[in-house]
Amino acid sequence: MKNDIEQTVVSKRDIKSDITVSSFLSQKDTLSEILTLITVILTAIAAISLIVSGFSIMNIMLSSVKERTREIGIKKSLGAKNTDIAFEFLAESAAITFTGGVIGAAGGTAIAFAGCLITGTEIFFNAGIIVYPIFFAVLTGLIFGVYPAYKAGKLNPCDAFRN
Repeated sequence: MKNDIEQTVVSKRDIKSDITVSSFLSQKDTLSEILTLITVILTAIAAISLIVSGFSIMNIMLSSVKERTREIGIKKSLGAKNTDIAFEFLAESAAITFTGGVIGAAGGTAIAFAGCLITGTEIFFNAGIIVYPIFFAVLTGLIFGVYPAYKAGKLNPCDAFRN
């Protein structure tokens, strides 16, 4: 059928024979493949970003442990348990990443709204678009905050005062 359409158009319209006819379904399949590829690439970029930001959080928290060694020693000498110290640093890590997640989600939403205003398109708001990034930010902070929290909890009070 495709060849019949091409021949009819060439003969009736008296044009060159370098035209092609394609069906909507073939274009839809091609577009679907392109969108799948874009989704995979963006997912990989997001995963890499989460890992890099996780290591940054870990680095910040390890620096915080080092800076607050004396404070940790005082708390331990006053009776704080390892879990109390570890929980404090884990909560701090979660708070930092929660704040970052909220700022990122708000910024992304603002950019999306601005884009819709500029282009005149309608925006479809979904609560998951706000909640998921914040959730993954906090989860990343908790996962990458475990080691610094563990290290802070295991700190020897005598070593803390010596340094």
